[in-house]
Amino acid sequence: CARFIAEYPSNTMAAITMARIFFRNGEFVQSLRYVQIAQSTLHEKSVWSDVLSVSTTLLTLGEDEQARKVLDLIDIESPENKPALLDIASQFSATGDQEKSLQCFDYAKTQGHTGFAINHLRGKVLTYTGPIEEAAKSLEAAIHFKPDSGSTHWSLAVLDQDVGRRERVSRLESVFSLGGMESLDEQFLNNAMFREYD
Repeated sequence: CARFIAEYPSNTMAAITMARIFFRNGEFVQSLRYVQIAQSTLHEKSVWSDVLSVSTTLLTLGEDEQARKVLDLIDIESPENKPALLDIASQFSATGDQEKSLQCFDYAKTQGHTGFAINHLRGKVLTYTGPIEEAAKSLEAAIHFKPDSGSTHWSLAVLDQDVGRRERVSRLESVFSLGGMESLDEQFLNNAMFREYD
């Protein structure tokens, strides 16, 4: 891999691979060195997957500011980035930029993104930023698409809204009665039920 980087210094993913290898081996200085090499290869025409890989690796190494900064290389309105808008929005959120994350989610909606994922992820971001009513609306929409999503029910319960509590409890009981859910979903659903009753 190091030889490949020497031959092709502009190959972002080769440098990221080296950074991840060193990170797994606990060699954080070397890992940071290679992620910085990867970062130096990025430019405005870089593919979104390379940018996200660099950002994620920087975040893993505690370089939060740089992890957020590289995301500015992504033009969310570029047609090439349309399939990745939810991933891009989620990465903005992971780096702490909830406002930009919401802008990206909202733009994704205008580009035809619908369904569970966008409503769930957007709702989670709105639980941090508000308005809470909008967060609840988005999470409710996600539950419509995937009624047994325990983490979505939990995120909704955490909002601690009195309005609609009885209906949410009844819905949770209905989901439990169906059975056959994943253990993690079941755990989240139990937590949501406890929170609604608390």
